[in-house]
Amino acid sequence: MPLVIHFLNVGRGDCTIIEFPNDGRIGIIDIFNVKIFDEDTRQELLEAYRESREYELGKVFTSSLYDLEEKYLAKKREELTDPIAYYDTHVGRDKSVFRTLITHPDMDHMTGLYRLHHQEPKEIVNFWHTGYEAFNLDDTTDDEWEDSPYDKRDWETYKQLGDSNGSPKSLLNTRGEETQRPMRPGQILRSISTYRKLMSLRPLTMDENRDTMDR
Repeated sequence: MPLVIHFLNVGRGDCTIIEFPNDGRIGIIDIFNVKIFDEDTRQELLEAYRESREYELGKVFTSSLYDLEEKYLAKKREELTDPIAYYDTHVGRDKSVFRTLITHPDMDHMTGLYRLHHQEPKEIVNFWHTGYEAFNLDDTTDDEWEDSPYDKRDWETYKQLGDSNGSPKSLLNTRGEETQRPMRPGQILRSISTYRKLMSLRPLTMDENRDTMDR
């Protein structure tokens, strides 16, 4: 099979699913399953909507422009992709995730980990992450979590997977390193191209190639 890359429209965050050629292994780069927009996207959508015929017609039949615009935004949010439902449909509900990579520990890159690993569990073989910079999440109070669109359990799952000593395998090191160490913020993996370069920094020996195929 060819290399297949699914770029999902998840709104504020990121999620990419990769089907690798030949072996059929699956990779997920980041996950986000909360249907919200960032402020810039929200404004862009509203600006386009206000120039549409639909908006002009809607103004005739409403007493509140705010309600009209919020109804439109709610419709657009429903068009966003649920990454786990998408995975079940297009990859397979029982298909394991060979590589899960969280590019950095911010909530718009890992919201959905708890659901992926615990609620609708997929086997995660290797968990790639970029360190333990907490982005102040450890200082977040329960009330702040409650008032946010995010789930504290996703942050706890990120730490659990990062601390795993067995299955899944937690991977912090780049090739050639003999010890695992957290990456500095400037080393955060930000794109598929960076991820693929990480997998091919230099030619492998036979032993290294055998080890890498298992990660």
